[in-house]
Amino acid sequence: MIKDYWIILKPELTLLSVFTATMSAYLAIPTNELFINIYPILLNVTLATFLLGGSAAILNQLLEINLDSLMKRTENRPLVKNRISKKVAWIYAFVLGISGVLISYYSLSNLAFIFGIFTIISYVVFYTPIKRLSVFSTIIGAIPGALPPVIGWTAVTNSIDAETWILFAILFLWQIPHFYSLGWMYRKDYERANFKILPVTDQKGSSLSLQVLFNVLLIFPISLLPAVVELASIEYFYSMIVVGIIFIFYGVRFSFSLLNKGDEEVVKINRSARHLFYATLIYLPLLFLFLAIWKI
Repeated sequence: MIKDYWIILKPELTLLSVFTATMSAYLAIPTNELFINIYPILLNVTLATFLLGGSAAILNQLLEINLDSLMKRTENRPLVKNRISKKVAWIYAFVLGISGVLISYYSLSNLAFIFGIFTIISYVVFYTPIKRLSVFSTIIGAIPGALPPVIGWTAVTNSIDAETWILFAILFLWQIPHFYSLGWMYRKDYERANFKILPVTDQKGSSLSLQVLFNVLLIFPISLLPAVVELASIEYFYSMIVVGIIFIFYGVRFSFSLLNKGDEEVVKINRSARHLFYATLIYLPLLFLFLAIWKI
């Protein structure tokens, strides 16, 4: 029962948002700042992002209970199985959301507060319903998904700098191969729920292949920009060249396997999709870890 209140927060997504927001706040803090001055900012960013992200996750599931019941990947979620009632879930989401808003308003900067509110609204109001309407839903959903670093950075600076756009772009581009590889692995689930995502609608796989290829190639130069704007040192630059090339390899392999797919190749494509998905899970934490280690 208690575990369900954790599961309903979609911890894998919520904690990713917390991680990128908190790391971005740390990157925005001057390197010579004393720890006693740093930790209150990091704590407030962590709490606000976690509460807002958890609230958005619950609201998303409340709006998609019927759809979740159609997919094997989500059919055992607490709301689907009624282990948590709708009434309790609404209260839970409301409490978390209001708490997150209050912490954002009183403890973070004005810009961070605005971006926090926009993130939860765009995720719940725009992204959630559009998944059944348009193949562009993943791209639209990548906007709120890329905002946690913006929240973290602006919580410290209260300004939109070059670094803000770079961190946003990295998260935005990263999500496309991440969610498209996941979407391919569970495309039959998404098809049962009538989600109009590209892995479902693109029967030939050509558009999906080009989208993945474009984003894994574009994120490579963007990921090097922190060194160019002197957010990170040259060690970061060279490290990300290595990591980026490996990431491109997995993206290219998945893309080319889609272009050459046949009935006998499905197992191979599924394997390359799974490998790309795991590569995205390693790539992003490594990037932020390198930024933190070689922060200037």
